Amino acid sequence: SAHKWIDASEGMILSKNDVIKTGASGEIDLGVAGKFSVRVKSNTTLKTLAMLPRFRNGEVSYEVAKGEVSVSPQPV
Repeated sequence: SAHKWIDASEGMILSKNDVIKTGASGEIDLGVAGKFSVRVKSNTTLKTLAMLPRFRNGEVSYEVAKGEVSVSPQPV
């Protein structure tokens, strides 16, 4: 089945297996439950593998299929 791409918007919540794709001049910042932030650089494809439950301990993991990300201990 074909995937439909949608534009990211502020406050959007990601789920497991969501894919983020940035273009040549695009970057996006992801805030993770107020704990840290991830900057997805240009020309990057990133997939969410596991998401931290908002009010419990858990795990957040991503697969970077292409490109580059940076992580900051400061929330967005």
